[in-house]
Amino acid sequence: MQKYLLAGLATLLLSACASQQAPQPDAQAKEKADLAAFSVVSVTDPEFKPNRGDTISWTADVVFVGEEETAEDSQGVELIQADIEKNLTRKGYTLGHGVDVDYRIIAVVQVGDEKLSEEMRELFRLYPSLGRDSQLHKGMLIVAVARPGSVQALWRGAIKVFLDEDHLLSDEQRRARLDLAVQKVMSSMPKAL
Repeated sequence: MQKYLLAGLATLLLSACASQQAPQPDAQAKEKADLAAFSVVSVTDPEFKPNRGDTISWTADVVFVGEEETAEDSQGVELIQADIEKNLTRKGYTLGHGVDVDYRIIAVVQVGDEKLSEEMRELFRLYPSLGRDSQLHKGMLIVAVARPGSVQALWRGAIKVFLDEDHLLSDEQRRARLDLAVQKVMSSMPKAL
């Protein structure tokens, strides 16, 4: 009898504990929802009317700006550069080299709250914002096009996203997300007609 009484009491205690706990939202589900959020901003000079076949070259490889403890994802940066080049080609530009081109392009990947240099802030002047709170850190891809030797951007675009630091997404999902981010930021860049 005492055995049944203890078992019944233990069952009551366990069920009471279970019924008193408030349901906790699934943190991973919230983070995955945050990973779908993004903000895109772009500005185009009304005089920027490129012609089909206009040449464009990189000012430098994609620049990575991050806090000291943030390791550069060199493979991700290379994929971003390749995706930007594919978008430029689809838009009718011809990839060139050096300064003897019609336009120059620069791209920066910014991770965390690291501040851009004064020169880059002057060139980009874009401030996309994610209007939601999250435990995840933010990252931004900024791209600008200017004439060789000029710091006046003819077109500039930026996308801000939450970062998948906990690797909630598969490699394939991360790659697709990266492709989508580049497409979103490059979508407003004028086509070379």
